[in-house]
Amino acid sequence: MSGDDSTILVDGVNNKVVGNIDTASLRTSETSIALGNSAGTTTQGTQSVAVGFEAGKTNQSNAATAIGAYAGKTTQGAVAIAIGYYAGNTSQGESAIAIGRSSGGDTQGTEAVAVGYYAGNTSQGESAIAIGTLAGYANQAANSIVLNATGLELNNTQASSTVIQPVRNVTSANIAMYNPTSGELTHTATPGTLAANIDQATLAI
Repeated sequence: MSGDDSTILVDGVNNKVVGNIDTASLRTSETSIALGNSAGTTTQGTQSVAVGFEAGKTNQSNAATAIGAYAGKTTQGAVAIAIGYYAGNTSQGESAIAIGRSSGGDTQGTEAVAVGYYAGNTSQGESAIAIGTLAGYANQAANSIVLNATGLELNNTQASSTVIQPVRNVTSANIAMYNPTSGELTHTATPGTLAANIDQATLAI
């Protein structure tokens, strides 16, 4: 089939649409989408999306999303999201999120979150959060948090704990406080009982 200007639109011999496609919307009856060389080639789940070279290539689960070369390549969990080169590449857990190059790259735990270059790269624990370049790079413990703005590798292997770097060292009249029930961070210039206890300990020396 040719256009009015003789441009080939459909190659009937090779069964290909070769011409330009201009449409307001492009829809498909398929329940999953795979776009890119080897994307979603083996056991792609329903309602899943694989875009990029070998994205979601093998065992991509239902409703998973893999965007970027090698993203979610092998065994991407249900409803997981991997965006970026090698993001969530191998064994990304169910409902996990990996955004950034090689984030959550190998064995990202269920419901874990890794955002940043190589964040949560290897063996990130369940429900862990790693934000920043090289945050929680290796063996991040379950239910832990790493916030990293140093540009260097920063890990946290203690479950249910928080690691933050950098924190500025500055003279201040205020004291930081933490409420273990609500999880709220606060500060005060009048710590009350805490100050009294410090004073009593000083007097006892």
